[in-house]
Amino acid sequence: MRVAFTCGILQNNTPQQEVAFTGGILQNNTPQQQVASTGGIPQNNIPQHQVAFTGGILQNNTPQQQVAFTGGVPQNNIPQHQVAFTGGILQTNTPQQQVASTGGIPQNNIPQHQVAFTGGILQNNTPQQQVASTGGIPQNNIPQHQVAFTGGILQNNTPQQQVASTGGIPQNNIPQHQVAFTGGILQNNTPQQQVASTGGIPQNNIPQHQVAFTGGILQNNTPQQQVASTGGIPQNNIPQHQVAFTGGILQNNTPQQQVAFTGGILQNNIPQQQIAFTGGVPQNNIPQHQVAFTGGILQNNIPQQQIAFTGGILQNNIPQQQIAFTGGILQNNIPQQQVAFTGGVPQNNIPQHQVAFTGGILQNNIP
Repeated sequence: MRVAFTCGILQNNTPQQEVAFTGGILQNNTPQQQVASTGGIPQNNIPQHQVAFTGGILQNNTPQQQVAFTGGVPQNNIPQHQVAFTGGILQTNTPQQQVASTGGIPQNNIPQHQVAFTGGILQNNTPQQQVASTGGIPQNNIPQHQVAFTGGILQNNTPQQQVASTGGIPQNNIPQHQVAFTGGILQNNTPQQQVASTGGIPQNNIPQHQVAFTGGILQNNTPQQQVASTGGIPQNNIPQHQVAFTGGILQNNTPQQQVAFTGGILQNNIPQQQIAFTGGVPQNNIPQHQVAFTGGILQNNIPQQQIAFTGGILQNNIPQQQIAFTGGILQNNIPQQQVAFTGGVPQNNIPQHQVAFTGGILQNNIP
């Protein structure tokens, strides 16, 4: 997937995402996503997604989604392959690095990494990563990337990133997407996404994202994210984040975040976030978030988020998000998101996405 542009100088790029811009000079980029700007000056880029644009100056971007546009406005870029062009035309990009141009015409973008361009027209975006263009015409966009998970996979949630985890799979957590662990202890979460752990001890939760933990009691939750505990009955939940837990029954949930947990029954879920848990069987999952849990079998997952759990076998995962769980086998993982779970030991994890779960050891994780 090497791509070099006119008059650009390609230096120290890896074969994965080598991209140099016209007249630009590649400096201090990591091998993963090295991108130099055309006459721009990259500043304060982290190694993961360093991207500067034509004449633009990259300043004060978060480590995960540092993107500066040329007079444009960066909106809700996903962390994995955020790259924009200047007046160019997006053609023949692979599913992993599909990039829209600034003022150009996005072509052949897959739903996973669809990025709108400034002043262009957003077309063929999925609800997962729909991004409107600056001054353009948003089409088929949901409000801002509203994606429910609570027990699923955290990706491009609402601007606030309100997510109830409990048994979910944290991926690419920056301080904005902090997700609690199962049986762990929630510490050092930002006020925006404080989530209690399942069986753990909720600490320092603000009213915005108060979530009860398995076997616990739901107290002092706001109407926004009221969640019942394991074996309990969901009460006073609003449609936004209604979630029933282990042995519970999913009732009165909206199609957006209907999730049934261990031993539960998955009912009336929309294709976006259908998830079956421990001992369950994934049914009617779309390729985006297909997840099978403890003792389950990974079926029909797309390469982006293929995940096998406790006792499962990791198969057909791409290097980006390969994750094996307790008793599983970690194979062909890249250093970026290698994660071992319950009872496991995280090995060769980079500081960005190191996550260990119930009974595991959390080491060198970022906030």
